[in-house]
Amino acid sequence: MFHQCLLVQSTLIILLAQGSFCIKGKEFIFAFPKHNSVESLPYIKITRIEDVTVNVTVTTISSTSNVTNITQLSDTNGGELLLKLSTEVLLTTSDVTSKSICVVSDSDVIILAVSILQTATLNSAGTFQVFPVSDLSSRYVAVTTCKIYECHG
Repeated sequence: MFHQCLLVQSTLIILLAQGSFCIKGKEFIFAFPKHNSVESLPYIKITRIEDVTVNVTVTTISSTSNVTNITQLSDTNGGELLLKLSTEVLLTTSDVTSKSICVVSDSDVIILAVSILQTATLNSAGTFQVFPVSDLSSRYVAVTTCKIYECHG
């Protein structure tokens, strides 16, 4: 069985195979890297796994505010939610930060993070699938792109 995720108009279509290729869970916490030097628009796509109503709470934590959205994934909305986030949650430096997105649901879901950049001369998108807290470890290496003389460690 496949879940088809149509994200922004017909700009980006991503197929997620249900089963071993999907990373599903009930609790997620992640950061959202800035897509490019120009302001990109961050979205998250949340898809339910089973045909049941799923209660979902999304909390975005930025340097200026915390915003909580509570919704349901049901047959009414096709079991999916495309949520546009504030650009304040985007990571813009390599410093330690509290900027994050927390998602909690009462049933397994799949989360795809999408960053869309549309200008007069450039159309670009970056995506990543979010791992649930249960699959996270405690040690990571963050790989970033930067000029050597501009990086801070």
